[in-house]
Amino acid sequence: MKYNICFRIRVLSLALSTAILMSACSGYFPVDPSNETLTASIALTEEQPMPIPKEQGRGEPIEQLVPMYAEEYMSDTRLKDMVVAFRRWEWNKVYSGLDQIVEEDPDYLDAYRLQAEVYLINQDYRAALSQLDRILEREPMDVHALGVTTIIMHIMNDEQGESERLNALKQVQPEAAAAVSQMLAQADQLIHADYSGQSQTDVIPDAIAIYGQTPKSNGTPSAGMLSRLERGLEMAKKFPDAKIILSGGDVRTEYTEASVMKQWLLDQGVSEDRLILDEKARDTYGNAIGTLGILEDMDAHSVIIVGTLLHLPRAVTTTVIYAQHIGYDLAIDSAGGGETAVLDDGEVAYAYVNAARAAGLFTKSDYSTFDPA
Repeated sequence: MKYNICFRIRVLSLALSTAILMSACSGYFPVDPSNETLTASIALTEEQPMPIPKEQGRGEPIEQLVPMYAEEYMSDTRLKDMVVAFRRWEWNKVYSGLDQIVEEDPDYLDAYRLQAEVYLINQDYRAALSQLDRILEREPMDVHALGVTTIIMHIMNDEQGESERLNALKQVQPEAAAAVSQMLAQADQLIHADYSGQSQTDVIPDAIAIYGQTPKSNGTPSAGMLSRLERGLEMAKKFPDAKIILSGGDVRTEYTEASVMKQWLLDQGVSEDRLILDEKARDTYGNAIGTLGILEDMDAHSVIIVGTLLHLPRAVTTTVIYAQHIGYDLAIDSAGGGETAVLDDGEVAYAYVNAARAAGLFTKSDYSTFDPA
């Protein structure tokens, strides 16, 4: 499948005077824009208890992997340690530490934001929604909380909740609402497109990008990684002039995914001068960041993304939207390894999270780029 990415999301500077007052009806607030008759009400969710932390990560060795989470809170003395724990995937520490902070100071809005970011990375959507709604209880016009909860409602297939929050966001910050709506529509199309084991266009790629997967603990390819490598090798033979980008850091083992893939390809007779390694990516969004950086350095504008068939919708969606976000003209095709898989609900949901990150519609600083209405 080919996508030509040659435009940026253009944000128009519009102003809309908006007043939002808390309703006496618990859990709802009306949005009452000046000189407008439209009123939007949002049903806020109840606060959820702290979820059970995920399996611990590798700690300090993964702290510097890309993306480096929550940079905007590193200057906050109360949150800095939590950001470091987040980057290290020290989930027990970050979950309990942030829970204690908001318990001691229920009006500390940035702690709720960081909680939501952590929970979204760990695919705990109801917990993330709960903490962002605590912001909206206190600051109903908060653009970041409105934008991200609109995305969460889309992920959860709550059409009414999505519509309520998007309508409120339109009245508070119409440009942000337009960007969120456009991203979700594009992600819908990309995630549910048809993917196959073969490239689907006649494009001659400048590069083949193989997105990594956790290897075995002994530094050899796992079954999932091997299915990607076998498809990547097939593409390398089909397009002998294409460089091969190998993306993946030392996320879950001491071996970087990129270096394990490199060794396997060398063993299959691939020339080392074709291989370019990105050993810093911690996840699919990191794959996209690293791959686009290499493509820009090469002045390359066509790529075939290789992953498993199950992973391709997330990989392609993230890369397409990130290329668009940074304004890089790129033709993208794809080829998947492994058996044909039915896209499961969890994979679909997490693809939207990565799309939001790639589009710059995820963090507080992302939404600060929109001019105040």
